Amino acid sequence: MRSAVTVLALVPMLTSAQSQSEKPSLQPTALEAVAMQGNAKLTWAWEIARIESSDARAILTAVEYEYPSSPGSKFRGVRVELSNTAAADTVFIERDRLRVAASALSRLAASVPRYNSARDSVPHFHGSEEFVQKRPSIHTLNPSYYVGPDSEGLAISAFKREVFKFPTHSPSELAPALTAAADLLDAR
Repeated sequence: MRSAVTVLALVPMLTSAQSQSEKPSLQPTALEAVAMQGNAKLTWAWEIARIESSDARAILTAVEYEYPSSPGSKFRGVRVELSNTAAADTVFIERDRLRVAASALSRLAASVPRYNSARDSVPHFHGSEEFVQKRPSIHTLNPSYYVGPDSEGLAISAFKREVFKFPTHSPSELAPALTAAADLLDAR
């Protein structure tokens, strides 16, 4: 009888450990949902910025999508294509979130000098509350600044397992790109 109780007590712990190691399926942003639909058409695109390092690449492109069945309904924002030798991901940011994200990145960049004093053998990632999801459920941009034993710089994830690292790059490089994209999209 005792072994049956032990097994029953372990089952919730095992399923809890399993669910913690697996990332939840993420919902697309509204712009990603439009972009991934077969009937949506990319009507305009303009590369805004490119950030490259020996470890990863990020290409930021201002985009506009439209449904052929309802001309005039335009969906605008930025597509961020992330890649490294092990993985690739594409994240979309809606136009109305671009200035908020740029502002958060500027504040994060301003805090970088104080993070440099935290160098030890375990990498530390410093982000901004504007990008935090208590329970990651949206597939969206999650930039941070990392400080590790051998390098430091910009790190970008999309709430998946992969983190794209850009040693020696700063979050301040993304902020003007997102602001420029917002200006460009507002002018269209």
